[in-house]
Amino acid sequence: MTTPQAVTRTSVVVDGVRFDLAPGQDIAAIKADMELAVRGAAAFVDFALVDNRRVEALITPTSQIAFCTETFGPDAQRRAGEALEDVALTNLFGGTLDDF
Repeated sequence: MTTPQAVTRTSVVVDGVRFDLAPGQDIAAIKADMELAVRGAAAFVDFALVDNRRVEALITPTSQIAFCTETFGPDAQRRAGEALEDVALTNLFGGTLDDF
């Protein structure tokens, strides 16, 4: 049996809008492109999202940008799965199992 691996998700927030980046994105290159755009007049920076969409964000000297990296280990994945099962049971029976 193989041991589940941790999953890392990187997001970029541009002017308050969060974008979850697709796996395999060159984060350093995206950061460099954004830094150049902030120092210049303005420029479009493109990147791929987890849902197979692409974004071309216009980055200006006044843009507020933040990168966030989250790591989900096997325990977090298991707990997320259990939470989804709880939601499914709640929807199926119209309440939690404790309500019966």
